[in-house]
Amino acid sequence: MSKIFTGLAETYQKYRPNYPNELFDYLAENGMNSKISVVDIGAGTGIFTK
Repeated sequence: MSKIFTGLAETYQKYRPNYPNELFDYLAENGMNSKISVVDIGAGTGIFTK
């Protein structure tokens, strides 16, 4: 088993860009709210899902 990424999670988290607040404003303005169910398949790191 490859250990190429071992110990790199903290570095990834520190330098990975976040999604812009405008994206979430856009989603809210177009009907996305806490009453909507969404399935995120292939969420990757889960940053967007959060």
